[in-house]
Amino acid sequence: MLRYIFKRLLMMIPVILGITFIIFAIMSFTPGDPARLILGEDAPPEDVAELRNELGLDDPFLVRFVRYISDAVQGDFGTSYRNQKPVFDEIFDRFPTTFKVAFFGILIAVFIGLPIGILSAVKQYSIIDTISTVGAMLLTAMPGFFVGMLLILLFALKLNILPATQRDITFITTQELEDMYPDLTPSERENEYTKTHPTCFIMQIGKTLRSGKKHDGRAPDYDDWDLNGDIIFRNTVLDRAFEVSSMGIRVSPESMDRQLTLAGCDDRRKLPFHKALLAGEMPFTMGGGVGQSRLCMLLIGCAHIGEVQSGIWDEETVNLCKARGVHLL
Repeated sequence: MLRYIFKRLLMMIPVILGITFIIFAIMSFTPGDPARLILGEDAPPEDVAELRNELGLDDPFLVRFVRYISDAVQGDFGTSYRNQKPVFDEIFDRFPTTFKVAFFGILIAVFIGLPIGILSAVKQYSIIDTISTVGAMLLTAMPGFFVGMLLILLFALKLNILPATQRDITFITTQELEDMYPDLTPSERENEYTKTHPTCFIMQIGKTLRSGKKHDGRAPDYDDWDLNGDIIFRNTVLDRAFEVSSMGIRVSPESMDRQLTLAGCDDRRKLPFHKALLAGEMPFTMGGGVGQSRLCMLLIGCAHIGEVQSGIWDEETVNLCKARGVHLL
């Protein structure tokens, strides 16, 4: 048995080398210049050429590949072109989550997939075999992230067996935040609170607090100030509070009536939309929006929104980001 295991381990070496060679070749011959990516599209050609020489990008392909393998064996996987951090550190930071996902995936395969496979083989051409075969084909055909969402929907939201997220979500009102941090500004309160509560929903945004100030502005004819809020995450790249969504129950006749008066906007009552809503002719609605670019920033680990969406940036911002290895689109 040990001899067999050792033989299989030895066979992994050429497989890993082959896969590494193919990926390295694809990345090397894919259009695009890493030096240009690091320095930005507006970098002078001489600066790009100098950086290419420093990185060894002008060396022959096989020389670069052998150098990469030699460094990798010693634990040096190079430096990320995107954020100028060691690749090993980037992998290590994400390894715990990857390990947990892989570990539980293997458990499911061993304790569920293996018995079903054995039963399917024993009961060949039976209804059990048919169901297991069709089920396996469907799960294989569907993208992993989609299967994951279906499992969250089933086990977390429908059956309430598992949590929907590994984070604890905290609900807090803007008044409670002000009471906790009376000497801080609203943004400073959010930043301080997310240090200990990295995922939270801050409620009742728009209403005037006991200090006479508002946490943030909300139109009096939009959300019900008592039934709205923002989803805030702790952005570990920026080390600060990070809003990804704003949502709430839209105004009812009663809440619009109250909020128009509080905001000093009674003149809006004559507008067609406001007249219809105040008369009870409009349906009750709720709404919200997820900032897709902000969510991408959070998931990918970006420092600037320009890394995930195109835009026009002033020269100072471009130069500042470039100096920190942040490439803006």
